[in-house]
Amino acid sequence: MELLPGEEQLHVIYSQFRLLNRAMRYLTIFEPLTSTVPNIYKTQKILQLKDIYNLEVSKFMYKYRNSQLPVYLTII
Repeated sequence: MELLPGEEQLHVIYSQFRLLNRAMRYLTIFEPLTSTVPNIYKTQKILQLKDIYNLEVSKFMYKYRNSQLPVYLTII
């Protein structure tokens, strides 16, 4: 399976965010051993890594489709 551009970096960064998820469990009122990561981020109003990635790709694609990208990023 071939990775899309940027996905290699995403996998490396994602492994570091596992530690962040563990820290979030300990710093909030949630039980340390429960699988409540989405609820933790939701109550703290923090976007998860996958949501940030999807948001940035969506913003880029919106600008691309509406011809709002800088000249050096346009395809000739």
